[in-house]
Amino acid sequence: MNSWENWAHENTPKNPNDREYESFKQELNMRVGKIFKEYCTSRDRSYGRNGMYQKPPEYQENEEILEVIDCSNTRIEIITQEHSGFSNKNKYTLLKQGGRWLIDNKTWFDVQNSDWSRGTL
Repeated sequence: MNSWENWAHENTPKNPNDREYESFKQELNMRVGKIFKEYCTSRDRSYGRNGMYQKPPEYQENEEILEVIDCSNTRIEIITQEHSGFSNKNKYTLLKQGGRWLIDNKTWFDVQNSDWSRGTL
């Protein structure tokens, strides 16, 4: 997702006409679709499959793993800490499907409410 966000940020057309925007949007969706097919569970996502494609990217390459929680034989949660950008704590829920661990969702820790809030995955 980090690479996708960086690509999207760098390639977003400036003042595009309709054709240029549609072409960019198709490429953007094709690229993110490949990522979700490879690394994520297939289900409807209330927040869609969007990233922010901003600088710095929403998805960081250098998140530190703080804790791995074994919930069951088919579910784990990984708590991470970002060290750039927003410096959020994130929780990734992974499900084992077809012998592979796939990301099912991402939430972040809301400091104001002391609670985990739904993320974009």
